[in-house]
Amino acid sequence: MSTQRAATSSFAHFFDVREVLNFVIILFQAAVKHEPQGPVKSITLRPIDDTEFPLLKNLPVYDIQYFRALALPGDFKASGATELRGAVTSWNNCDHFCGFAYAVLPNYLKPYQATVKWICIRPRPKLWLTRADGSTKSVEKDVRFPKHSILAVELQDRDRLVVDGSGEQYGWEPQTSIMNWGEFWEKHGHWVNDEKIREEHGYGDVSGDLKEFLEDRSLYWDAVMESLWDLFGQCLDSGELKALSRDAREQQVRKWAEESASQARG
Repeated sequence: MSTQRAATSSFAHFFDVREVLNFVIILFQAAVKHEPQGPVKSITLRPIDDTEFPLLKNLPVYDIQYFRALALPGDFKASGATELRGAVTSWNNCDHFCGFAYAVLPNYLKPYQATVKWICIRPRPKLWLTRADGSTKSVEKDVRFPKHSILAVELQDRDRLVVDGSGEQYGWEPQTSIMNWGEFWEKHGHWVNDEKIREEHGYGDVSGDLKEFLEDRSLYWDAVMESLWDLFGQCLDSGELKALSRDAREQQVRKWAEESASQARG
């Protein structure tokens, strides 16, 4: 299936760049919410020896245990904590987000003379999730937080934004999904100073990585991405949205995204 979407000029500068980026995040959140997954059985705070694992000092570490049987998406009865619910829902979805967004944003942001790069960082989490699944999984002695995929958007005025669709997995607030470049690094991340990684994740040709990701996606993600890519284009050309206030537009896009993702799930 083609991932190319023709950008139109009719929406250019009606929605500002941040609003366009927010539409992408809203659509992706709907896709994650309706992803078939095992429901959480328990979320347990694990005591950590700071002397043995200094990198985890002052960092809450949680074991997640899933039921084997699938249930309706969004079933997180084991925890009422909003922060943990957000973390579990977005866990390990950074490549999904970047693959979803990178397939459309470079084209649609052309009218704004903005460029998009898929890059990779070392996160500075506020919490850490490990998967237990019935057995106590020990923390590796050489603790290394995995590299985290985000998008860097450079605007016409040389200002730069970071777009992160799965930062809640680290306990980061959902309202920080779109941040100024400097503020993001100060709060959340360490730049990965590795030439190969920079090349693979945005400072070079990422078409091969994107192609591999799109080919490896599941039947659900195949269906939901196509549906939401089309919806993204429809949103940007929608006269109905343009007639609404900004807050009302966000609510309407969220409603359409929920309906589209639900239908794609079947």
